[in-house]
Order: sequence, then C-alpha cells, then structure tokens
Amino acid sequence: MKTQSLKQFEEAFYEGRLQDAERVAMLSHEESPSEWGPIYYLGMVCRQKGDFQGALSRYHEALQLTSKQSSESAAILRACGIAHQLLGEYDKAISSLGDSLRIDPESVEGLNSLGITYRKMGKYQHALYYYCIAVNFCFKAASKEVRGEGLIRDIHDTNAKKGLLLDGGSFEAYRNAVLSSPYIKLIENIGAAFEAMGDTERAQYFFRTAESKNPVDEDIIWKIFKNAKEVVEIAPKSNHDAEARDQ
Repeated sequence: MKTQSLKQFEEAFYEGRLQDAERVAMLSHEESPSEWGPIYYLGMVCRQKGDFQGALSRYHEALQLTSKQSSESAAILRACGIAHQLLGEYDKAISSLGDSLRIDPESVEGLNSLGITYRKMGKYQHALYYYCIAVNFCFKAASKEVRGEGLIRDIHDTNAKKGLLLDGGSFEAYRNAVLSSPYIKLIENIGAAFEAMGDTERAQYFFRTAESKNPVDEDIIWKIFKNAKEVVEIAPKSNHDAEARDQ
C-alpha cells in the first residue's frame, strides 16, 4: 500500500470511520491486487466490525501473497490467531500464534495474545508463563535502548545473574522506555490471571503497579515465571505447546 494511502487508511481506521478505511483499502487492492497489505487491512476492518470469519478469510488471502518466513507472514498469522481467539476457537488460535512465534519469537503482541488465549481456556499458569516472557522482552528492549546493551538477565537462563543496577537518570530513561512498550497491558493481564485464580493479593499488586505506571521488580516476574514453567512442563503436551516453548 502506498504511503499516502496507508496514512489515509490509518487515520480513518483509528478514528472509527470504518467505511472510509475500507474504501481506501479496497481502492489500493484494486490498484495492486498482488500486494498483501490492502487485503490484510480489509481484514482489520472486518475484525473491527466484529466479522471475525470475514477477517480470517482476508488474512488467509493475504498470507498467500507473502513468503512463509517473512515478518509479514508473522503479522498475518498473529492476526489469524487473535481472530480465532475472538471466535472462541482456542486450539486454532494457539496453532496460528505458535506459527507466528516460530517466525518472530520475540513478538510481545504474539506472546501476550497466546497468554490471553490460555487465560480464556482457564489455563492460568500457561497464561502467566507467556505473559512473563513478554514482560521480559519489554525489559530487555528497554535496557538496550538505555545503555545499548542488555541489563536484564534472560528469563530462560536459570544461571544468569540479576541485571545491573541503574543510576537515577538511567533508571528514569529505562522506566520511560519500558512504559513505551505494551508493558502496562501485560501487567494488567498478569493481574487478571491471578484474579481468575482467586489470588486477590497478587492480583491487586499488579493492578496497582499498572495504575502507578512503574516497572515491576524483575525478581517478581522471575519467580512467577519459574513457578509457571514447572506447571507448563509437566502438563500434557500438545504440539502447539511444545513448539511455542521452544521459542
């Protein structure tokens, strides 16, 4: 999609003018029928209208126009997973999101969506597992932005030392970098998982932290991840779970 058309689409879409957004995407599709973008954006309009099957149809059509291991394919597969999730087709959602994460394993949106899917299935430890991995990527990205190198240990490395301490100025920059990511929504989702588990105390801690817009202590995420990881690893393994854990 041309830059000007994309700008027009985004303005209309995010202002809620879905008919205008659809018109722009359709015109772009007619001009460039072999491009995946306009078809994908038509799927976005369908999803926003609540037509999740229509969205899936558009996404699958767009997927045929991309290479299998491209970032575009990852984005479309992620969108497919979210549409399946909204339809209550959780196994299909896990499959599509797993396919997306195999291409883009550090996608915070993909990991968050996988966590939401498991939460809706009542698999709260699975949800926490993926939320924590996503939060860790938010931390790592923010630390690189502040210092140009990782300050946070890899959540998968049980032997890693805790991240370096930051001075006041660096911490403020780090905090701002974290908060520019999807971090707040992830923290709210962790709280919602604990709330669904009946753990009111921890749920309120995460809700308050999200509201105050402060980074959670890294050790807290580390402990939740370790506990969730044990549950995930002993649970009956589907192909989708095993493949997603390999990321």
